[in-house]
Amino acid sequence: MEDGRCWLGRLGGPFGLLGWLHLSELSSAEVLRSLGLGARLWATGDGRALELTVSGFCKQGRGWRIKFAEVGTPEAARALKGLALYVEEAALPELLEGQYYHHQLLGLPVFTPQGVSLGAVSAVLDLSGQDLLQVQGPVSFLVPLQASYLRVRAGSCVELDPPAGLIPNTAEGGGET
Repeated sequence: MEDGRCWLGRLGGPFGLLGWLHLSELSSAEVLRSLGLGARLWATGDGRALELTVSGFCKQGRGWRIKFAEVGTPEAARALKGLALYVEEAALPELLEGQYYHHQLLGLPVFTPQGVSLGAVSAVLDLSGQDLLQVQGPVSFLVPLQASYLRVRAGSCVELDPPAGLIPNTAEGGGET
């Protein structure tokens, strides 16, 4: 998160003749859907900070396309390629209990139920079927966010009671590294 803004993705190249852009990276399709048309996003990079209004978005194959009201030509779209896309945190819709935005998980410490530190959440990978937490510590590993042996303690930590073999270089679960 940067200055009250949450990273949403990165703009790719232009698509078509009307100023649509590919989203080369997208942190969460659910956030984009929940913001909807008319959402105000920020595109930053190369010393620029542009406020843009979402006028369209759609899934295309495994990726997404986005259209902004302020961008009407392929040339204007090409000028935005590579810029990071942010949303104001205050614009994010409220979530149900037990649901979290990716940025809320980043940096959270990860412990076993016995209190052994395994590291911290360094990334949340948004895969189509399953989100994964990347944990960076003495060893790095991925863990399914929806796993029954993982519990997020709101705003404080992630508790992980891993099965044997989940964490590299461990003979059994429980987080001994």
